[in-house]
Amino acid sequence: MKSQTTFGLVGISIVLIGLLTFLILRPVNHVDWELPSHARIRDTASIGAALSKYQFDHNGRLPSHLSELAPQYIPPVNIRYFFWPLKSKDTANVSPEELSRQIDYEGAFVYLGERGIEANMLLYQRTNVAANQGMTNVMVLTTNFTPTVLSVEEVEARLHQLK
Repeated sequence: MKSQTTFGLVGISIVLIGLLTFLILRPVNHVDWELPSHARIRDTASIGAALSKYQFDHNGRLPSHLSELAPQYIPPVNIRYFFWPLKSKDTANVSPEELSRQIDYEGAFVYLGERGIEANMLLYQRTNVAANQGMTNVMVLTTNFTPTVLSVEEVEARLHQLK
């Protein structure tokens, strides 16, 4: 009788520990979806560094399209910086024109360039990418080439200022 009670208590304890672990770790997992990963922050910072170099080389002017950074400022081996989630297909076999189109229209970012200076955003993560992942925050590159995270609502408010 005593061994059955002990076994029952151990079983209940295991279930409770599992439940508590789930409840404690669940918000952490939710935060992982809400905030960009270290790799995404690094990739955005790399794009910012490339934009800064471009601006220096072009007398303070930013490129009119984000794709102008490839391949001189973002080498082909690092083309993944422009795509979240990572593109599954090989970009080495894509023509330069097609790659430029993909960066500008299918990439992870909407590039504002000079137009974004007033809103302190050079680029921001496509909100349709964020919506597909259930995110409420997106990555933004500020005018001082610093990656930061803003809420979708804040990005929309800043974009509204530009209109």
